[in-house]
Amino acid sequence: MEIHVYDTYVKAKDGHTMHFDVFTSVRDDKKAIEYAKQWLSSIGEGDAVVTSRECNFCTARVRPIMLPKPSIRTAISSTRWKVAANPARTGEPANEERKLK
Repeated sequence: MEIHVYDTYVKAKDGHTMHFDVFTSVRDDKKAIEYAKQWLSSIGEGDAVVTSRECNFCTARVRPIMLPKPSIRTAISSTRWKVAANPARTGEPANEERKLK
């Protein structure tokens, strides 16, 4: 299984920067942005701006040792995509602000 990862930084309603990864079964930038928007809507952040600037392809993973958790692989097998939020990074404005510029 090949998994494509899109590194995503988006401004939330309250002004903080959210970091999450969009995992997809195919490399398709437009679909990754669509999936990011769907997920943001599901958490009440549907008005957040998501373009190729905020949602960037970062890597493709093929080898088992590099693949994400089994729960992510299972979701990708059934729905073709999964979002994994990274709450540990949401408190690092210096890195996130630099990434958005």
